[in-house]
Amino acid sequence: MASFNISWKCLDLDQEPKSTTINQPKTPKTFAQALTNLYDIPLSQMPQAVVKGDHLAIEIPEIAYLAGL
Repeated sequence: MASFNISWKCLDLDQEPKSTTINQPKTPKTFAQALTNLYDIPLSQMPQAVVKGDHLAIEIPEIAYLAGL
């Protein structure tokens, strides 16, 4: 029987599989605990609201708008 070479290491059956462990927290966070993770964002980085007629308006940059689509 002719031998062949497997070029994809993930399909090579001669190698022993590597054990991978995923570090997960021992106790999962509750919903309330997940909401307490707050980030301090300086107000200088927030868009400034302007008054247009009777309403407040915030300009959304086109790049951010397109990223949101």
